[in-house]
Amino acid sequence: MPYLYDGYKGRVGLFEVIDVDDEFKTMIHEEISEVEVLKLIRQKGFITLQQDGILKTIAGLTDLAEVERITGPIEW
Repeated sequence: MPYLYDGYKGRVGLFEVIDVDDEFKTMIHEEISEVEVLKLIRQKGFITLQQDGILKTIAGLTDLAEVERITGPIEW
């Protein structure tokens, strides 16, 4: 049977969620740099929009071209 469907139906959201714990709140009040914020959230397992898109590409929900269109060039 030939494959008749091309593309994706509906929309898939890409998400970034930051758990603002006590350590993070303290750092916010200390007015730390963006670099330090990124370092902390990465240590805590933060997933960026682009990483979420790549994970959804692996799951077959979207493709890399669409992820790049939304988030910019893939950063390997």
